[in-house]
Amino acid sequence: MKTLQVLATIIVATLLSTSLAAQNKEIAIRALSLGDLGNTQFMYKKQKSATTYRRYRLITGNAGFSFLGSDNTRSQFSTGFFTGLENRRELNDRFQLIHGLEVGLGGTFSDLSNNQTNLQINATLGYVVGLQYSISEAFSIGIETIPSLSYGYSRSSRNSTATTNHRIGLNLNSNAVAFTGVYRWAADQKS
Repeated sequence: MKTLQVLATIIVATLLSTSLAAQNKEIAIRALSLGDLGNTQFMYKKQKSATTYRRYRLITGNAGFSFLGSDNTRSQFSTGFFTGLENRRELNDRFQLIHGLEVGLGGTFSDLSNNQTNLQINATLGYVVGLQYSISEAFSIGIETIPSLSYGYSRSSRNSTATTNHRIGLNLNSNAVAFTGVYRWAADQKS
């Protein structure tokens, strides 16, 4: 009986280490417009099962400082981070349907020299839907859209007067189709 338990433990450990060694990782660039690099986003994906990836998406952070006149300057910073599970379904040997929930948080802060500040924070729950085409074992291209429900908070203040707004939005914009370029590699057991 003890030999059977040892043998079963070895088999399970071997199967687990083999499945972990075969897991893929991906990095991707996601662009809402091929001609506008200001809307470029970066993604990292890690395979969790044969058909599921954990995805992390970073909206390119923007930071800027502008002189708007002799006594007028503006500084601004914005970024966003999203994470979710991406499920994949093989349509044929090259095409995959991708879909899954994604949650995110983003924000913008700006400060004007005339004692005006603006803060915006957005929380989003979206559903990724897209197609991915495998060019090779390591490279894929695709398109995706993320219909979403969002909650936004904004606060603007000038001198000692502040205005606060709350908003809820539903984004079903068909113009927000993004193009993706993906590089895939097999992860080793140590990652």
